[in-house]
Amino acid sequence: ETVTILPGPAFFVSEIRSKRRVLLSPPSMLSNNAEWSRDGLQIFFTCRESAGKAPTIYRVFWDGTSQVKIHSAHDYVIGQ
Repeated sequence: ETVTILPGPAFFVSEIRSKRRVLLSPPSMLSNNAEWSRDGLQIFFTCRESAGKAPTIYRVFWDGTSQVKIHSAHDYVIGQ
């Protein structure tokens, strides 16, 4: 088994039946404030690419695919 040390906060999805855990946040970035979209297919999260840079909003699908940079900002609330 391999242990990966992450640089800080991260988020993942746990599959209850298979007892599998999938890391969804980029390992090279400090990720936090993950929140599901209303359709339950996407996750939006805040990320810092490096120290001193402004936080950026990213979107990723529930299965870890299609990570996209949305906006350079922070404290968005999904649906408002």
